[in-house]
Amino acid sequence: MKAKCYFCDTELEVVLHTFKVGPKDEPVCEECYTKTLNRRTAKAQEEKGETLG
Repeated sequence: MKAKCYFCDTELEVVLHTFKVGPKDEPVCEECYTKTLNRRTAKAQEEKGETLG
């Protein structure tokens, strides 16, 4: 049985990335991992802009 992406249920050939969900690390695909990183970066930049402005 192959691992599936936690977010989009895509079957993963190899688990390269994981995402911490509660006490577990769940596998995620490259696309969902990139989206998650981009959202975190955007949120951090938004918070920086609010505190400096």
